[in-house]
Amino acid sequence: MDGDAQQARGGARLKLLLVNYEYPPLGGGAATATRALARSLTGLGVDVHVLTSGAPGLPGAETGEGFRVERLWTGRRHRDRCGLAGMALFLAAALIRLPGVLWRGGFGGAVLFFGFPCGLLGLPLRHLFGVPYVISLRGGDVPGTEPGLDRLHALLRPLRRHLYRAAAAVAATSEGLRQRSLAADPLPVTVIPNGVDRFPEREDPPRGGARLLFVGRLVAQKNVALLLHAFAAMTRKEAQLEIAGDGPLRSSLEALARELQLEGRVIFRGWLDRSEMPETYRNATLLVLPSHYEGMSNAVLEAMSAGLPVVATAVEGIGELIEDGLTGLIVPPGDAAALTRAMDRLLEDAALRHRLGNGARERVADRFSWDAAARAYLRLLPRPEPERTYAGSHR
Repeated sequence: MDGDAQQARGGARLKLLLVNYEYPPLGGGAATATRALARSLTGLGVDVHVLTSGAPGLPGAETGEGFRVERLWTGRRHRDRCGLAGMALFLAAALIRLPGVLWRGGFGGAVLFFGFPCGLLGLPLRHLFGVPYVISLRGGDVPGTEPGLDRLHALLRPLRRHLYRAAAAVAATSEGLRQRSLAADPLPVTVIPNGVDRFPEREDPPRGGARLLFVGRLVAQKNVALLLHAFAAMTRKEAQLEIAGDGPLRSSLEALARELQLEGRVIFRGWLDRSEMPETYRNATLLVLPSHYEGMSNAVLEAMSAGLPVVATAVEGIGELIEDGLTGLIVPPGDAAALTRAMDRLLEDAALRHRLGNGARERVADRFSWDAAARAYLRLLPRPEPERTYAGSHR
């Protein structure tokens, strides 16, 4: 067993609960991160149990990757998104299921993804079952990132701060997200960056001509409307833009593409299975991410791993991945003209694409590993006293 896993449980085999209301094939980057961490923790000798949402066509439980994934009914219908009502239903279902999960015994800790909704499970975990927990902040759960959630964040402030104080630790995926959390709640936050799966190195130029790629949810945060305007203004009119993702803004973005006379040049591929992503990156010329904010983008990490040059906005979480001019290009957020210039520049300069792609691939290989992230989470769990057992366990 890995030393960190042993230390976290005083030498015994650690059992760890991961809770996220989204898990592949549901959800986006945090769902992918949950699965990757579960795999790495299992490889480090940890017994992992994942509690997440179900959906039509998905099994209620599975153990195919060496750990147990249990899906709860929440009435969810969309794989790409979940509203506040769905989050509340997951929280209620998880509260009902939690005693049955923990009665199986021996859980030495839990990682709760998102301060809301999953972080709210921290109080029963600690006070009823004696299980220490770590909250993993991912982006929209941090006040100040999503304007539409400001009122909810204000309402939850007293409870949120109590949850953070009671936690073994609070972690964020980037320094920018940590600073934003500290501004809202002056309580300690540790930075644990996402890791990245290793993608096959791509060829440049790819077959099929110049192809720009966006990967992510079609929500306001990602600012895809700006990307469409910037793409329409490019000088390379033969280039195509491939949008891999889905979400509530898809129909309005498709209408905007028609309005900008981009039919045939913009391809909405919808929500892709993880198995399709290596080929998607391989066939692209560059990745574009014009977000208003990011925690730490899995799409950017994956593109960099594949040696795909990236153009992204200068927002939290991006500057910690991309060094402008060395591993990608950074543009001011909301600046369509700057985005157009950066995309045109990369399409015209194959040598620059090659240099940025190589630099990106080397950077993620050196600095971003799911095993390193898994060990970092294990180090945040307290080491129990000898002979100590947690309430809810059995001998």
